[in-house]
Amino acid sequence: MEPQGWRFVGDWYISPEISMSFDRDAGHRKFLEDVFEHENRIPGVGWGMTSWADMRGDSFTSRDEIVASEGWEWEDVWQVDLNRAVDEDGWEYAVESSMGGYGAVEKRYHLCRRRRWVRSRTLTNPEMAGKKDEEHLPDSSGWEYAVFFNTKFHHKNRHTDIVRRRRWHRKMIAQQPGTSPVFINKLKASSEDSSDDEGEVQTLSTPRMFLSLPEVYKYELRAYMYQARDLNAGDKSGTSDPYAQVSFLNYSQATEQVKKTLSPTWDQTLLFDKIVCHESPAVIAVNPPEIVIEIFDYNKFGKPDMLGRAFAKPKVKITADDYQENACLEWYTISHDGGEGGELLAAFELFAVSDNVTLPFQPEKHGALYNVPSGIRPVLKRTGIEILCWGVRSMKNFQLSAVTSPVVEFSIGSYIAKSEVMVNTKKNPNFPKPVLFLDVLIPIEEHYTPPMNIRVKDHRQFGRHPLVGCLSVGKLEKYRCDCLPLTGESTFEFDFTGLDATDRNSEHVVDFEVVEEYVESGEASALNNDKKAISRSSLSSKQGDTTQEQAEDIDWWSKYYASCGETSRYGDYLEKGYDTLEIYDTELEKANDFFNGFTDFCDTFLLKRGRSLDEEESDIVGELKASFKIYPLPDDPKEHMPPQHFSTLPSSDPEECIVRVYIIAANDLQPKDSSGLADPYIVVKIGQQRFDTMDNYKPNTLNPIFGHLFEFTANIPLETELKIKVVDYDIIGSDDLIGETIIDLENRILTKHRATCGLPANYCLTGPNQWRNALTPKEILVNFCQQNNIAEPIYYGKTGLKIGHRVLNIGDFEKHTSSKQRYLGETDQRLALHVLRRLQLVHEHVESRSLYNPIQPDIQQGCLQMWVDIFPKSLGPPGPPVDITARQPKK
Repeated sequence: MEPQGWRFVGDWYISPEISMSFDRDAGHRKFLEDVFEHENRIPGVGWGMTSWADMRGDSFTSRDEIVASEGWEWEDVWQVDLNRAVDEDGWEYAVESSMGGYGAVEKRYHLCRRRRWVRSRTLTNPEMAGKKDEEHLPDSSGWEYAVFFNTKFHHKNRHTDIVRRRRWHRKMIAQQPGTSPVFINKLKASSEDSSDDEGEVQTLSTPRMFLSLPEVYKYELRAYMYQARDLNAGDKSGTSDPYAQVSFLNYSQATEQVKKTLSPTWDQTLLFDKIVCHESPAVIAVNPPEIVIEIFDYNKFGKPDMLGRAFAKPKVKITADDYQENACLEWYTISHDGGEGGELLAAFELFAVSDNVTLPFQPEKHGALYNVPSGIRPVLKRTGIEILCWGVRSMKNFQLSAVTSPVVEFSIGSYIAKSEVMVNTKKNPNFPKPVLFLDVLIPIEEHYTPPMNIRVKDHRQFGRHPLVGCLSVGKLEKYRCDCLPLTGESTFEFDFTGLDATDRNSEHVVDFEVVEEYVESGEASALNNDKKAISRSSLSSKQGDTTQEQAEDIDWWSKYYASCGETSRYGDYLEKGYDTLEIYDTELEKANDFFNGFTDFCDTFLLKRGRSLDEEESDIVGELKASFKIYPLPDDPKEHMPPQHFSTLPSSDPEECIVRVYIIAANDLQPKDSSGLADPYIVVKIGQQRFDTMDNYKPNTLNPIFGHLFEFTANIPLETELKIKVVDYDIIGSDDLIGETIIDLENRILTKHRATCGLPANYCLTGPNQWRNALTPKEILVNFCQQNNIAEPIYYGKTGLKIGHRVLNIGDFEKHTSSKQRYLGETDQRLALHVLRRLQLVHEHVESRSLYNPIQPDIQQGCLQMWVDIFPKSLGPPGPPVDITARQPKK
């Protein structure tokens, strides 16, 4: 019966299964042909009576008579398949072949045996792929045969077949648009089948539905696979042997393998010619089929490892005008196990094949592979890459041994540079010659720049060089810069805006009235050009001034509260003309944009093991201190090379430093006691040294005022990580960690912003704002000029100097300064300090560092107000420390 809303068109007809018209190699470009050699024996007689059969046991031609189908070529010779449960000769045994149950061990009762012969063949003519010969095509009767109805059917009648079937079709169309396609067929029963009610209706299962496609269209897909970056490591060595498998509809091809890399460059075009599709070009242009790109790590033994998968849509080109437009390479995100697995740089074009339009020429070949066309491949430019390989830090053990003699390998594309072997990381974790150089050809556009791959190997006994860490720096734009001029002149520009309405570029110096100094000549000479620091012995003669300050109730806290704006707590500090300091509400490295985390000298890169081992909690195995300078080079190799940026570097030897940690106060700490409060105290750790104030904890408060100074000696870079903890004191049980913060002391020493000791507003020999740097302002200014390749300043007497192309006078800075300021030093030193404070250097400050707990790493546990002074011993002794002892209540 016709279902409701549907009607039959035409009569029933036999419709053989379409798949019967194709052989088992359909859709393959490589196929493994196989045939089984059978032998039987009579008890007491040896093996003999050889015959040939297929997998099902049906009679087949011998292996020597099998020829490659039309459009195919053999790759090798016939070989016995030993990759099965067979004996050393490839035989497997059974009692009777029709019973199955083959085993690899021969028994006396076994009467038959077989072995499998295999031979690979490759498709050379895609038009013949999968087509059966006429003699092997199913007959017009449409019968399919099988052993039982629940087994697989085939078109050829075999002697073991017991059942057969054939399929009948009848076309059915909807009477009205929108008719439901889900229905139940009903059939009137015959009178013989229904004794009670003639014409009873029986329910049958829903028949299969088929899609009729009247037209066939041909397309050609070109996949331009250029490179990938930041892939996951598939091997324990931390690298992979990646290749890409590109799948489109029921077609698939793979790129070549690239050995031992996480950023492969294939530069290969995959051609999918004569793709058969039943959708018209107009439909395909609106919604093209999706392309699946799977990245695998090739393994010599075993199946390849999946590294990730990406999806893309091809750019459909139908007309001749479309053919003229070049495709653009794009980055596609590779996903793996719910996370990121790198990026793929590729492009895809789908051409509609027709007799009216000629396809573009195929790309040039490199051997048997097609290259990416020149119009699509990125344009390369000669570029210089300076590499500052400063050192390694916090390297974890590898294979139960410490990493003591690492060497770092930098590679970009096919260019490689290696550092020298470090002697011993325990004595000096910096490389003796840290500067490397690469002359490379890389794309002009930053979008296409390949990543910088870094691999760290450890030199060990018996010539072993295991890979102990690796990483890939994908984005290099921040390291691009301009060439230095061949003359060697500095490109540094001073910013003295706001000093005067006009710039004085001449060397004429105007004498201004100098602010009166309340320092005797003997005191002023205590810090002259020949001394590098204020000696503590010379400061002992100022006891009278100190006594006067105490009588006036002037201490460091007066300066702090005056800087915070708490007028009721600093008395007449500002009225006396004293200086203030800067109060930052964040970490010092984040206080200004130009500080940039104090990474201007070098960045800290986290090294990974690659394929993480099960026993390791984290894949981070160490740190690498390094940086890059990338700039264009002349196209003509005969031209002079520009000067290198990393020409003036500090010593890479360890430096013993005096470190002073000033802890002011903490704010908004997380409560740890049942009362909703805490009993905090400070713990300071660096290397093996530990200091705490547990005996002087602050009871029942979340906003304690500490006023503690910790002074110790640290050997940098052997001890670079300063960890400061705020801990809650408990009488019973262990103390609870409230939060902690970590400071990289090495970055503060190496940065050009001079974060070792903040510059005060004025140069004072004594008093509440006494100079505490180991160097005088003039010496600091000379060091700054040398580091930035600037001519040293020229002084005109005590009141003027020339730096760069600018002449400055003390009156430019102090013409409006009140004469109330006391304890000022020499005029030329003050002038140098005013110039330094106009540069992007760290000023005297108090920073606020966020506290975090490892249990809740993303939740702030409060903040700590503090600052750190670092004084290398090679520069001389520093000034006296600042007394920040907390004020005690008066009786």
